[in-house]
Amino acid sequence: MKKYLILVTLFLSNCIALNISYAAKPTMATLISANKITPNLPTALADLKKKTNIAVIFPKAIPQDDGIKQYYANIELPQKPVYYHYLINIDATPDCNGASVCNFGYLRAKQGGKPEVFRDGDNQVITVVVSLANHIQGYFTPGHAMGSFFPALLEWQKDGVLYSLSWKIPPAQEESSLIEMANTAILGH
Repeated sequence: MKKYLILVTLFLSNCIALNISYAAKPTMATLISANKITPNLPTALADLKKKTNIAVIFPKAIPQDDGIKQYYANIELPQKPVYYHYLINIDATPDCNGASVCNFGYLRAKQGGKPEVFRDGDNQVITVVVSLANHIQGYFTPGHAMGSFFPALLEWQKDGVLYSLSWKIPPAQEESSLIEMANTAILGH
C-alpha cells in the first residue's frame, strides 16, 4: 500500500510540474444539414442576396435537437439598418420570429461592426479569441446568465462585415460546435 501511495504521489507531482491537465476534451454537438430548415434555406438566402449589398452567409450544418422534427427560418432585412443589415433566426415554430422561448439561434451581419468583449458578474472577461477557417480570428463567448440567459456567441469579421453566430448548445459543446458551424459558413461562401 505504501509503495502504491508513493507512485501516485510521484505521478501527481509530475503532472503538476508539467502542468498536465486531464480535463475532459470539449465535445461537439451532432450537426445536421442546414437544408432541413424551412422554408427552403438556399432559396431564402438567394432571395436575401438580392436585397443586400453585403455577403450573405449561413452555416451548412446546425446542431441537431432530437426533440425537433422541423426547423424554421425567419429572415429579417430592416428597412434602415441600425444594429444589423440582416438577421437569420432559426426557430422551433414558423411564427416564433426569434423569441427566446422558441429560438435555437441566429446569424446576424453588420457592416463595419466590431466584436464585443463580454464580462461576467465579477467583471472578468469571458470572451476568448479562437481560430477559424481561412486564418480568421473569432471571438467566442460562452452561454452565460446576466439578469437573463445569453446563449453562446461567436463573432468574426470578414471583408468589413461583423458576423455574429449564436446558438443554444449544451455548455460542453458550445465552443467546438460554434467554431465548426462558423467554419462551414466561411468556407461555403
